[in-house]
Amino acid sequence: MIFDTLQYVDGAGATQEVALNFSNIASGPAEVQTKHTPRSHAASEFQITWPLPPETALVIPFRSYCYIRVNRTSSTGAANSFAGGTILFQGRRWDNEGTASNAQVHTSITLFDAWKELEKITLQIGWNYPTGGTIASPTYTTFYWPDCVLFQPFPGATYSPAPVNLTITTWQQILDILNYATGFITGANAIQLQVGSTAEFSPLYCNWYPVRSMKCAEALTVCLRPHPGVYTEFDYSTSPPTIHFRNRANLTAVTLPYKSTDSNGIIHLASDIQPLNELVPDAVRLFYKINGTFNGKPSISFGTDFYPGGAANSLLCLDYSIDITGAATEETIVNFTSSSFDPTSLALWRKKVPALKQQSEGGQVPNDGTSGALAFVSTAAYNSSTNPKGIQVIDDNGNPVDYSSGNYEFIAEQDVFTWFQVSGAPVLATFATVKAFFAYDKITTAGGGNITDIFGEHEHHFRVLLTNAPTDTYILKQVVSGGEVIPSNLAQAIYTELADLQWKLRHEIIQVAADGTSVPTLIKPGKHKINLSGGATAWTTMNAVPENVSIQLFRTGDGKLVARHTIQCGPVHHLEPGYLIQLTNLFVNRNRSGIDAHQRLSPSSTASSQVDLSGSTARENSTSAEPVPVVTNNVYVPTTGPAAGTIAGQMVNSSKIIADILAATTPTPVVDATQMMTMQPREIKVCDDAGNPYYIIVHATAGHTKP
Repeated sequence: MIFDTLQYVDGAGATQEVALNFSNIASGPAEVQTKHTPRSHAASEFQITWPLPPETALVIPFRSYCYIRVNRTSSTGAANSFAGGTILFQGRRWDNEGTASNAQVHTSITLFDAWKELEKITLQIGWNYPTGGTIASPTYTTFYWPDCVLFQPFPGATYSPAPVNLTITTWQQILDILNYATGFITGANAIQLQVGSTAEFSPLYCNWYPVRSMKCAEALTVCLRPHPGVYTEFDYSTSPPTIHFRNRANLTAVTLPYKSTDSNGIIHLASDIQPLNELVPDAVRLFYKINGTFNGKPSISFGTDFYPGGAANSLLCLDYSIDITGAATEETIVNFTSSSFDPTSLALWRKKVPALKQQSEGGQVPNDGTSGALAFVSTAAYNSSTNPKGIQVIDDNGNPVDYSSGNYEFIAEQDVFTWFQVSGAPVLATFATVKAFFAYDKITTAGGGNITDIFGEHEHHFRVLLTNAPTDTYILKQVVSGGEVIPSNLAQAIYTELADLQWKLRHEIIQVAADGTSVPTLIKPGKHKINLSGGATAWTTMNAVPENVSIQLFRTGDGKLVARHTIQCGPVHHLEPGYLIQLTNLFVNRNRSGIDAHQRLSPSSTASSQVDLSGSTARENSTSAEPVPVVTNNVYVPTTGPAAGTIAGQMVNSSKIIADILAATTPTPVVDATQMMTMQPREIKVCDDAGNPYYIIVHATAGHTKP
């Protein structure tokens, strides 16, 4: 026996299949009524109505995945005993409506195909954020975010053909959307659809189209807006169903009767037909606002894409303005200050080492030109063998710094940034330590007199940031967004798809299957285009495209399947109201202000606009200059007093104190006068409190006694 069935998954997760007794076409709705409504660019549905009260109706869980099959065979018609047949529909149970009154009782369920699920899933796309590396060379991790940029390639993905001007085709974007949707969830709620590997229309390159929190289904309609001649259709005979996107030229033409019954048994019931001449444009003209330059400065310019080329004003011109500009440049300005670097300059050393300031600057070193003034031991470059007291300039790794002309000839007084340019090349900058030996007097006021310490060879150093950048205003000009590129042949593609005359048609027919195992031809949007026989000549080749179809299924008394069609042809809903308003909205509603499309690829404020302001900071000494010791070993030559000119070369601890001693007393040499003036190692014996002897070796002159 032949049966029509409903297969579903019950609340326990088990698959159940039960027979549906379709109403007899002659006796009316005595049993199960069905209505199948296939659609393009929208969810197709299948409604089943039983003449049963809600409380006794078949319980099918919400979102249970269901199959509608016809011409199944079974010997008894018992549940789960069916085989063979044809799948008419696949989808989930969404609506469940019950009615009970004095007039009637019934229960209805409505199944929707996978497009309904695409209407529920918010599209998210991959965005990059930094998780490693350095500022100059970061590494990224991709996360998903509902701020989307359509027609922009997914980070790291490979496309064929490759992206053009950082844009992918409408077909590639459709595939990205469907791949995201089918991977959104797994298990019982997984999206049941697949897509063909090749496009059944001519894809286009479009400019980036930012959207926010948009459902997958709506995003698909955006992708189809520049394709007014493309329609969608689900093929339910595959598992999972296959979604098709077909151009009008690739639809299958079906000729239906007008005012008659044709040889296939199709009976015409009613028609309402209207040509849509206003949808055939005289021309498509796209006006682009683009980035340009004037005298080397950024400015706004304009471009056009007209088809046919050079099209003049016309009543049926489709004119659209498209802004594809971006902020042309971003300037970062740094007023930078540096000073000349001359390590042989005493003024530089006094500035960097406060202990070397001369008396005229408030310091303790005699002024230049006077006795004891600051002087280099050597102004030549350091050499460990031939000039160990020379000037050294070394970097933090201990390597000598070449501060010759053009290389590190300036001291940075501010941060040095890597984007600074000198003579068209990146700026040089390095931290260095400068060392030198000096001879000078140090004058300290103590009480009513001055104490003068004489430094014959004293090393000092300072830390500095050296650069080859002179004082100047440095400007970093960056292309924040070069704008976008005018897509090729977009106007021509839109014109071509609209050039064929479209028809608004409402056509009703009934078709009876040839036998009990056959299925009438089910007219579906996205699969068929309609011509009429028996009417006007133009109708035989009009290729009107079904936009919405309603199919009621019955059985005849002898068991043949009957399909009653109500077919509505015309532009799909994504081009209504006014047919072309949404095509206009592809351009008018293109709002880039809320979403920075560049951030998806590189998480900076805009493309290449991240300015590195973490430059090398100018530094003074990391440690202060070596302090003058409280007790020093300095050579003192008295010029007055009893010892004047007689004990030159004597080592003293305090020149003034020793001078005072010598002036007040006459020392008696312990050995003889010659040894008293000779500096050599000498042994001194000392005892502790218990009388234990200890010996000390010191470098000194001979001892003496005082009167």
